[in-house]
Amino acid sequence: MKTCNKCGVEKPYTEFFKDKSRSDGFQTKCKQCDKISIKAYFEKNPDYNKQRGQNNKKYFQEKAKQRHQSKKLSYWIVYMLPNCIPSPYTKPYVGKTNNPSYRMTHHKYKGRDTTGWIELHRFDTDAEALAKEAEYHALGYAGKCEKIGPCRNTGRSKHK
Repeated sequence: MKTCNKCGVEKPYTEFFKDKSRSDGFQTKCKQCDKISIKAYFEKNPDYNKQRGQNNKKYFQEKAKQRHQSKKLSYWIVYMLPNCIPSPYTKPYVGKTNNPSYRMTHHKYKGRDTTGWIELHRFDTDAEALAKEAEYHALGYAGKCEKIGPCRNTGRSKHK
């Protein structure tokens, strides 16, 4: 049994949250009093969660950016997603990247099947990879065209 410092009632240890920094391993306030004080704090400081959320969003965006930057390759690859055959196309998706980890995550987010992706070619520059990717698109492979002029897949000029 332990006495709550807030309400003064003696309660069993199960009525207290754990706290490793305390000698007995439990907080000084009971769960009920702790919840009341937390609720009162947030009512008194309504912008706290909003501010905290904005700070966390910026923090996690920066961490993700750093994580993706650290996985960038010193070369460019042209890759194929053999299991991703969009309905209007007869051939699989072909693309280029210097950050396969980020790119495959993006494809998954778009609903594309990235299992078994294949590295077709490796290039030192983006321009070389872009030229090879355009060759595949000219052969009827699906993908995002970044070349100047009409796209074989959509008929539009350079789309984003």
